[in-house]
Amino acid sequence: MKKLWADFNSSTSNGVRLNCKGTLEDLKLQNIELTEGQLLYIWNDDVDENDKAGNLFVKAIAHYNASDKCWEAIFKWDDIRHESETQNAL
Repeated sequence: MKKLWADFNSSTSNGVRLNCKGTLEDLKLQNIELTEGQLLYIWNDDVDENDKAGNLFVKAIAHYNASDKCWEAIFKWDDIRHESETQNAL
């Protein structure tokens, strides 16, 4: 499963768009070519409630949105976790 940075502020009702500059750079750097249904770990930098740096992360599925002409990471918003919440962080 590929680990991919995404801007969680570029949201859709089902996840996030994968067309932001940082995501495109990460795809190129890792030589990732997205495919329909591909499993991904999506992450974004954040701080916890104690201002400790860490990442938000979630398992997602790649989906091409033909109407918006861009890739999306589909996931349940309630599944997003902060590294400080789990020892199984990325």
